[in-house]
Amino acid sequence: MKILPRCLLPVVCAAVFSGCSVKPPELPARWKFSLSDFPRASESDFDDSGWETVDVPHDWSILGPYDRGNPSGGQGGYLPTGVGWYRSSFEIGSVDPDSRYLIVFDGAFMNTRVWVNGKNVGQRPYGYISFYFDITDELKSGANSLAVRVDNEKAPNARWYPGCGMYGNVALAVKNRINFDQWGIFVTTPGITARRATVAVEAALNNATEIDRDAVMESAVVDMRGREVASCSRKVHMPAGKQVVVKPTLRVDNPSLWSPDSPYLYKLATRIVIGARVMHARETE
Repeated sequence: MKILPRCLLPVVCAAVFSGCSVKPPELPARWKFSLSDFPRASESDFDDSGWETVDVPHDWSILGPYDRGNPSGGQGGYLPTGVGWYRSSFEIGSVDPDSRYLIVFDGAFMNTRVWVNGKNVGQRPYGYISFYFDITDELKSGANSLAVRVDNEKAPNARWYPGCGMYGNVALAVKNRINFDQWGIFVTTPGITARRATVAVEAALNNATEIDRDAVMESAVVDMRGREVASCSRKVHMPAGKQVVVKPTLRVDNPSLWSPDSPYLYKLATRIVIGARVMHARETE
């Protein structure tokens, strides 16, 4: 988190996921891939043994062939587009009933649909954005199948070369049912002087249980030496099955202002606490 002098724009930071209730199972980097469309490829028992094996991140378009007849046109490098399928599987020893499971895509171009164990879990239109789906209800203990359809048939659709396929990493994340929303913590610095900086926090907290809960959200600004330079706590009532937005404000005295010559960074540490238990912890840089 940068604390900038007043002559520069305030910074807005999205929080990076951290703090799982259960260690997430790892997805293999290698997937089965086919540059064609199959009506049954989403089904868990589909036979993909004849498909190509690829590493993700993966872009099928860059492999060509180059052809002036390809629909991507000049702005897309005259490279092929179309529909591609990816399939993989992963193991879970046992599904934890107190956890939520997310599948997180750093990026896929474009119009992506995802199935887990043959069940559609969501669709992300277009492609210039990271996205995730909650797959808790589709998971089972043991082996799970994962199928992804990426559709870039309607080209050209950009002013430059966008690529085709899953161009970013794919990961599984696990969090408690009492949690911070994925990418749900934002930080701004609306007021800054050499003597004082105001740090405004906006955090979205989820209660994915069937019981109302009372919690405390703790926030602390930490400097580059790991010292806590500002902190606050807010009591939060979290209705069952709802999201609550909390907006605390912190004050940092005599802040070290960021500049290209002195790129000083702070972190915001936030956590949700119920009783003596930390339900979820995050760091925002």
